[in-house]
Amino acid sequence: MSSLDPAAINPGPLSRFAHRILHTRRRNTPQGSRRNIHEHYNLGNDFYCLWLDPETLLYSCAVFERPDQTLADAQIAKIRRVLEMAGIRPEHHVLEIGCGWGGFAIEAVRLTGCRVTGITISEAQLELAQARVQAAGLADRIELRLLDYRDLDGRYDRIVSIEMLEAVGHEYFECFFRKCTGVLKPEGRLALQVITIPHERYEPYRRSPDWIQKHIFPGGVLPSREILATAMETAGLRIGQADNIGQHYPPTLRAWREQFNAHAADLSRMGFDTTFQRKWNYYFAYCEAGFATGHIDDWLLALVRR
Repeated sequence: MSSLDPAAINPGPLSRFAHRILHTRRRNTPQGSRRNIHEHYNLGNDFYCLWLDPETLLYSCAVFERPDQTLADAQIAKIRRVLEMAGIRPEHHVLEIGCGWGGFAIEAVRLTGCRVTGITISEAQLELAQARVQAAGLADRIELRLLDYRDLDGRYDRIVSIEMLEAVGHEYFECFFRKCTGVLKPEGRLALQVITIPHERYEPYRRSPDWIQKHIFPGGVLPSREILATAMETAGLRIGQADNIGQHYPPTLRAWREQFNAHAADLSRMGFDTTFQRKWNYYFAYCEAGFATGHIDDWLLALVRR
């Protein structure tokens, strides 16, 4: 079925009920999280390398300081802002929850001289991320592990998590922040980048999966800022600084879509047919419209203990 089929976007009552049942089976338990993440990232590292910027391989909103800035430079500008909000210094041991392909960890060490431990539950991501760390000559400063955040131990000066909270799930937001509090040193700080949805739309949204949840990110749930604030406070954290960078997502998404389409022939050779490519074009455009109209936002948050 094409992603542009109206029935896929506006299903009938029976279809909505079936989708709701399926959504409840996508809960982000430790096993469910691995299954959901695998379903999105089993498209392969080569697929993502075609259209993400080759320097950072960051799959998150960039920060464009100039209209003519390249996507790679805009991603590094975002990293600099995260480092500043987190107050990361050379002597710090930084935990990154959801390290992706290692882009943040590599730039953080290059820019500050800190030490980074990164975790992911994607074996494919870990393999490429470790290779990138080795190629950068930073294996003595960066350790990457295949680990669920619920299994974390140790103590860290700073914690960073970039657009990973969307994969945590409604039932586990409080668990996530309690774990962060448990491994964060007393004077530590937590920096988050997170996509949010307005609170008045949160309950109906989380109970009935939308197109993105059904076709792109199984198990994903965008939190509202109010839901996050409650979970943070319960875990003994508060927001010390908040920057809305949602206006930077449309140009980020456009850059991804342009690169994706520039490699249409490569995608076809890799087995991604025209139906798949139309679905992903719709995904990029759907998200771009959501950010451009303010239906969703992207926040950089610095958290400290209450």
